[in-house]
Amino acid sequence: MKRQTFTLLLLSCFYLFAFSQKNPKIEKAEILKNAENIKKSAKDFSMAEKYYRKGIYDEAYKYYSQLYVYAPNLSALNYKTAICCLYGTRPKMALKYMEEAYDYVAKDYYYQLGKAYQYNMNYDSAKVSFSRYQGGLKWYNRKGFNKQIKQLNSECDFGSTALADTLPIFIINLGPVINSWFDDYNAVISTPAENQLGDTTVFFTSRRPKFESDKIVNRYRYKERIFATVNCINRPAEDVSEPQALIQSTNSSIAGISPADNHLFFYQGKWRNGNIYTAEYSGNVVKKVRQLKGSINKIASKESSITIDNNGNAYFVSNRMGTKGGNDIWSAKKTGKYRYRKVRNLGSVINTAFNEQAVCVTPDGQTLYFSSNGHPGMGGFDVFRVQKQDNGTWGEPINMGYPINSPANELFYRPTTDSMVAIYSTLRDGSKGGLDIYKIQKDPRIPFELYGQVTDSATGKILPATISVFNNLTSELVASTNQDTISGQYILTFEDKGDFNIQIDAPEYHSKKDVVAIPTKRFDKITQSYQLERMKHPFTLWGIVTNAKNNTPILADVVFKDLKQDSIVLFRTATNPQTGAYSISFEDKMNLKMEVSGIDYFGYSEPLLLKSSSLSKEEKNIGLLPSKINYTLTGNITDIEAKTPVKGKVKLYKAGVAEPVVVTPSDSVTGKYVAVLNDVGPFLIEITADGFFFLNSTAQFPVDSTLLLKNFELQKMNAGVKIVIENILFNTGKSTLKPLSYVELGKLVNLLLENKKVRIEVSGHTDNVGAASSNKTLSKARALSVRNYLINNGVSADRLEYQGYGFDEPIAPNNTDAGRSQNRRVEIKVLE
Repeated sequence: MKRQTFTLLLLSCFYLFAFSQKNPKIEKAEILKNAENIKKSAKDFSMAEKYYRKGIYDEAYKYYSQLYVYAPNLSALNYKTAICCLYGTRPKMALKYMEEAYDYVAKDYYYQLGKAYQYNMNYDSAKVSFSRYQGGLKWYNRKGFNKQIKQLNSECDFGSTALADTLPIFIINLGPVINSWFDDYNAVISTPAENQLGDTTVFFTSRRPKFESDKIVNRYRYKERIFATVNCINRPAEDVSEPQALIQSTNSSIAGISPADNHLFFYQGKWRNGNIYTAEYSGNVVKKVRQLKGSINKIASKESSITIDNNGNAYFVSNRMGTKGGNDIWSAKKTGKYRYRKVRNLGSVINTAFNEQAVCVTPDGQTLYFSSNGHPGMGGFDVFRVQKQDNGTWGEPINMGYPINSPANELFYRPTTDSMVAIYSTLRDGSKGGLDIYKIQKDPRIPFELYGQVTDSATGKILPATISVFNNLTSELVASTNQDTISGQYILTFEDKGDFNIQIDAPEYHSKKDVVAIPTKRFDKITQSYQLERMKHPFTLWGIVTNAKNNTPILADVVFKDLKQDSIVLFRTATNPQTGAYSISFEDKMNLKMEVSGIDYFGYSEPLLLKSSSLSKEEKNIGLLPSKINYTLTGNITDIEAKTPVKGKVKLYKAGVAEPVVVTPSDSVTGKYVAVLNDVGPFLIEITADGFFFLNSTAQFPVDSTLLLKNFELQKMNAGVKIVIENILFNTGKSTLKPLSYVELGKLVNLLLENKKVRIEVSGHTDNVGAASSNKTLSKARALSVRNYLINNGVSADRLEYQGYGFDEPIAPNNTDAGRSQNRRVEIKVLE
């Protein structure tokens, strides 16, 4: 393993890289003989091999995956592509490639295959692969692997159990400002216990470079630095800053925090040693740096994370003499402002023969959280919780379960003042790169299933019953279904528990009302069966409720009131949402007022003079008019130069909503598109087509009009063509992107990934305020930031050039604010 990192990350990565990856030779000629462009594929091969040797696996993957198209059966190519996935940011994808390689491709094949199975949570196959790997070792290596395979098998056994008991948890990435392509980890929150979570400064460690580099480098090349940001837990971070007092020439990483007295702990050190320091903070301002005194820092050992409860009991991680494994958790007592004594190892109940890391204690000192790769877990480092016993000792560590833990590394778990929220660092699908900082959000909902059987009380016959559920507090219709007379039961599913009433109706039977039992745990199956009594002289009203415009069925609430006192509800039922059918029986004929309502429909009501009816049943079909007006946006999409129709796609978004409300294609012959909407807008429009630049626009329907015509002209991605990418925003005087930029850059990433042969230049431009040299430097740095964002999100570096032109190429006069704003831009120019 290369000397990649200096403090906590060294140990978190050790488990993953415990087995150095092999470098089998790929038969280059087999790829090139099938390649469309031999020169390009030869270059791709060279780049892939270079990045693989350097351990820059995400970049190597981009090139290997392009070569894979021409030689999908090459064993060595599959192996190396799998390794790039496994040790990059696509570990689940590794299995596809590893299964296509032959086992003789590399000596560690079965070990790597086992890890790929483990990431895909196929634990039985993983255990078989690990066993085959051990069986292929020389006897002396096989014996040395015993400890490792025991732990791997333990992980597989625990993983199978954890998957069967998935926790109601959302794992949410904190976004591309706090998280970068480099590793970001060990976030601590400055909120005092009595404050709300909304007013926070978050300190964290990152390995991002001080300045953007135009070279693709290993994630571990740059030193650790400490950053601060505001309010990134409940909303995306706007910017990050480096506290001045913590800027050092050596590595600096967060070690812990004590919000009760506004003290931040951090590690500073070189390759082989370092110490824990403390500093006071106020907001994101840090001052009064002091080294901890007493028995914590030792010259011959490395101390990393530290945490302190309100009683002055400290817990820290160290590899000092007396450890059970590589790193253990130790305790100490605070005896002065910066001094700690009475150091002792927490013992073999908590510490294992492997590594314990990232300790955190709750303020009351009763709960300890830490990461370990030695206790039974799902793979790598898992997060564990341990409670203090009545006698002052610590109990057995409890794995926090899936999906908090996974086959990846989970580190630096920290609860917040919100009992539903915690933060930690891990690598998941969609990671911005390496370790990212995530929010753990508990899901308080209790989904459940209600089912049962409705029968005749006298004969036990299965009845064609309608089961309706209403909210007891609002009286609103919640759900409706019909009993399946073939299976003999009804089933209703609910996303959450609630105060619900249930009503059972069947033609010619007395209705029954009841209360829906409240579930006690997620996915409870609640059984409520009913027996109905047949009426002596029933009168049945039945029919279908549909949309009056298109005759589609509607989930509708059907209410019958006293004709003279319409505030009194006498009977109620609901339609089947799939068929729109309803049926209700009355013991006696009576005059009623019928009211029918549905969400987004105008209500319907009429008097029913049933006393005068000579029939025993009557059909009453109802058509409801939609209360929402349909608005139609239409037009043509054409090539701006050829003026020919373009087959494309139109997506319409509401402001602040990630998913489009409408996606509609344009006709390949006419270029016409039609989008039907429910309101006047405004809408954000995105138009895309293969081989063309995307186009953004807006739309809002004018007053008293339900039809809006908008034609769009797309620019083909021909060599020499330039286009301004709107809404690429930077912090004032800096080259750091603002969060609002990521939406447009994401579209550009998709465009380039869909058009893999296109090469572009990213061009930065400024207004004429300031010196020409500084503007040119700033514009080039901004273009580099955009280029690196594209690379970090999957675009190959050799497809991207960048340049800064300062104010040399204005597109508007610089004598107005509006003109200068236009000139501050990022352009994309197609090179080939």
